[in-house]
Amino acid sequence: MTYVISANIQKYEIEENYPNILVHFFVNILIGIALLIMKFYIYIIQYQVKNQLYFIFFVKIKADYVSN
Repeated sequence: MTYVISANIQKYEIEENYPNILVHFFVNILIGIALLIMKFYIYIIQYQVKNQLYFIFFVKIKADYVSN
């Protein structure tokens, strides 16, 4: 019984000194930053693929023009 009371007091002290709302706030910010970075990298990859496809299409048109 003493251990349970001691654990509850420690839990109460931790929650008073380090509120959970701040922990969740920072965790949500970190998750949001991670998602933004992932979206940014996906956008860059899509942009690079699109440019490569345009380049391949341009080279194909040039090759068709030269062969004719």
